[in-house]
Amino acid sequence: MAKKNKEPAIRGKTVSQRAVLQGISLAGLALPLMQFLTPSEGKAQGAEQKSGTITEESKMADQTPKKPVVIILDMANGYGWKPGSFGYDMVARVKQLKDAAYAAKVQVIHVNSMRRPTDNLPGQPSMMVGSDNLNVIPELQPINKDVLIYKRFLSGFSHNDLDYTLRTMGCDTVLIAGASTDNTVLWTAGDAHQYRYRVVIVEDCTMVHREKEPPGAQECALRIIRNVLRGEVLPLHEVTAKYLKAT
Repeated sequence: MAKKNKEPAIRGKTVSQRAVLQGISLAGLALPLMQFLTPSEGKAQGAEQKSGTITEESKMADQTPKKPVVIILDMANGYGWKPGSFGYDMVARVKQLKDAAYAAKVQVIHVNSMRRPTDNLPGQPSMMVGSDNLNVIPELQPINKDVLIYKRFLSGFSHNDLDYTLRTMGCDTVLIAGASTDNTVLWTAGDAHQYRYRVVIVEDCTMVHREKEPPGAQECALRIIRNVLRGEVLPLHEVTAKYLKAT
């Protein structure tokens, strides 16, 4: 009997296990969703508002955030954050975000990938348990005031206690930064939305998965966050003014 293919199917084709486990960019997967982001959507939303219908998303948007938390994704040694490397200029802005959170007495949570030998992954994964690759990069040290959580797959919420940690501290708003916009940031924003957190992306504190991503990959991911997840996408100075006022 022929063995059934258990790989996930997308549009009649399969996504290889290697591509999934190594962190496939969502740019290609996100492009079909652009049909949902047309101007006609805004007209439909306007008609809905005129009819007096109040959606759950609009209720959340109207609520004043009471407890924001900064989440920094995959800013770890194993991802090659070195001077001159692709996206390294973002590191200084993430440091500013972290400092602003401290000044506002807002909790910072780092979420980094972690792999185990028993995961049976192809090749030699760099983010192996017990290695220095898992540690937060020196530019964002020290982290003695921060929380460090490891994720086991693409989303910051995957197979860990991030949701529990946020809820026990009373968090209602997540300010998301780090890498990458079209991969972990998008997955994390999606999960945060479904867990009913207000989602805010710090636009200039995130970047695409790799330098060779197709043109528009960043904006495509951000439009999904804006239009599908109803999240806010704001530059660092606006996030600081709105959510991280010094106390």
